[in-house]
Amino acid sequence: MTGDESRLVLTPESETINHENLGALQASLDVRPLLAPGKIDRQKLIVHVNGYEGFNQDVCEEGVQTFSIPAHVANAESPMQIDFLHPNYARPCDVSRGSTDKKLLSFQVRSMTLTSIEK
Repeated sequence: MTGDESRLVLTPESETINHENLGALQASLDVRPLLAPGKIDRQKLIVHVNGYEGFNQDVCEEGVQTFSIPAHVANAESPMQIDFLHPNYARPCDVSRGSTDKKLLSFQVRSMTLTSIEK
């Protein structure tokens, strides 16, 4: 993720998913935060799904972060809009000796899954 905000828009195919009756979902994000010993020891990550704040934590190590999305939020809109706020971004050239990378980075997202939680 670059800068301070990212957005993902998911549009279910009506033939395969009844998006009006999804039920609650569990979201899992496998992330690796940009960290630099002595300079950056955590990255803030806030996730909004259709305006609902599902996740708001400081991430201090790589791994899977999970949160629930209530059924009324998952069913609220189609497409589903997921906003990621990551305000502690940094440029690798400012925190790593020898780096010339000037991109504003915060997280590497390895995978994201949404799993239906049984009703």
